[in-house]
Amino acid sequence: MKAMQYTIIRFMPHVQTREFANIGVIAACPKTGYFDYKIESRYSRLSHFFKYFNAEVFRQSLIAFEMELKRVQDNLHYATPSQIQAATEHLAQPRETILQTNGISVCMAADEATQLQTLFDYYIHCSFAKQQPEELLTRQIVEIVKSFHTPIPFIETKLGNDEYHVSLPLVQQQGKQVHKIIKPLYLAQKDASEIYRKADNWLARFKRLRDFGWINQDTAILLPYKAAYDPSNSQNQALKRVLSEFKQHGIAHTSQDDLDFIHKFSVHFG
Repeated sequence: MKAMQYTIIRFMPHVQTREFANIGVIAACPKTGYFDYKIESRYSRLSHFFKYFNAEVFRQSLIAFEMELKRVQDNLHYATPSQIQAATEHLAQPRETILQTNGISVCMAADEATQLQTLFDYYIHCSFAKQQPEELLTRQIVEIVKSFHTPIPFIETKLGNDEYHVSLPLVQQQGKQVHKIIKPLYLAQKDASEIYRKADNWLARFKRLRDFGWINQDTAILLPYKAAYDPSNSQNQALKRVLSEFKQHGIAHTSQDDLDFIHKFSVHFG
């Protein structure tokens, strides 16, 4: 078994939201002279993850990045272990581009090429297959809110007790007083009935939390939501109705893209 270093290649089209998708792996084993990479270049997968996906910008960026990787690989054919180490560390450095890497990790490998494929299958294929839209939206909003560095931090919290509890990704709390809750909601389901079910589910949860006294009328709630990009009439009507219902229950809502409102709620409300 050999120690193998690797870094994940990420596509991050919107730096302000910090939303990304894993698209490739760079792997190296300095002691054996191994250096290689594997990248997912199919645009269709990425277009499902990002609202405004520019395939041409991605293609040009990917061409330039792969040219850099190929140049590094060619220069390492007869390199020393220290040179391979230095090249890998250089590629893993932070970048101010839409293609980024996430630092160096280490794993053990019996065969380097096989391990590269294993890493690729795990971080890229499984990433695309397993991540659900609301999970991606939640990760995006959590990153945004944490970047505000509020005096009282927002943290992931389970409100309630053994009888009834709700897990929430962003809760601002002092002692037993819950000041604010931010819960991202995915409201872009193709079946409009699912939009109603999602909204009803969360309205019921917040009501139950109030009934049990875990939150009160002073607790401010914000639901940043993701709507369908090109909604059908039924999707559009469902969204309008549920947003109106949120407002009737004193629950704030805004599009996931309205960073100014999310910032204002996080920092100034309450």
